Amino acid sequence: MGKCDKPYRFYDENGNILTETFDDFGGSEFHCSKCLKLYFQEGHLKRHSFKCKGTLANGVEKINKSSPKPLQKIISALGRLSQHAQGIDFPMTHEEGLKTHNQSVLIYVTNKKLIGFITYSTRKFTEVEHYSNDDFFVAQYMRRAGIGSILFDEMLRNIGIDPKDIQNVEKNVIVCRPSSDMMNFLLEKKGYKNIQVWR
Repeated sequence: MGKCDKPYRFYDENGNILTETFDDFGGSEFHCSKCLKLYFQEGHLKRHSFKCKGTLANGVEKINKSSPKPLQKIISALGRLSQHAQGIDFPMTHEEGLKTHNQSVLIYVTNKKLIGFITYSTRKFTEVEHYSNDDFFVAQYMRRAGIGSILFDEMLRNIGIDPKDIQNVEKNVIVCRPSSDMMNFLLEKKGYKNIQVWR
């Protein structure tokens, strides 16, 4: 089946486009950025968002296999957002990955709304262990506001690397399946001209 003519969009409860992609099925999917639940009908969304208070604290928060179960449950919803934004076949971030790949996820929240995340783990590439940046997402309407840099730098600090130590970053970090936007961010914004990439 061919791609549809209309983009498949993820919205938050205020009508901001989190991300969009072209897919075999059209229409709008609404995504509550306070509790991370997904809704397919606008009426349902409005009734839900009216009473949703959210549970996320502002700032950067780390989620891993030791985190409370409610926090772990949002991981798959995050991975699906990133999957559609990148147009890839499967999500790189998912709840099971916290256990099977020992992934950690840093989320960025402002005004109780989750607007970005970065996923990382430790993996072996060609028999050498590296830190792996598995996934990276910032809501479309909040890009170019410095949130990506905050998340990427916080990831590096969490694994014990100074973000300004370019040679150390390029030697020890591998970025998995980066999009063109991600590569532009790493090369132009962060200055990592020789960052390692796994396709």
